[in-house]
Amino acid sequence: LDDRLVIPAGDILKKIDGFLIEEMSDLRIAMIDAKEGDTVDVTVLRDTGSTEIEMEIKVELTIPPQPAMMRP
Repeated sequence: LDDRLVIPAGDILKKIDGFLIEEMSDLRIAMIDAKEGDTVDVTVLRDTGSTEIEMEIKVELTIPPQPAMMRP
């Protein structure tokens, strides 16, 4: 089992290391100098069903797994 934290689908990314994320270009700017192994503070908005909560999570950056090659 992989014990790394995965931010679940549905969470809304609000900030990376205090940099406000309002659109995809903001995400690119916030991550421009980031590299594998760096740790960043990520703030997300999570809908729990009954309320929305803002959470700050420390995240170690990794390279996402590559999809398996598809065979014809």
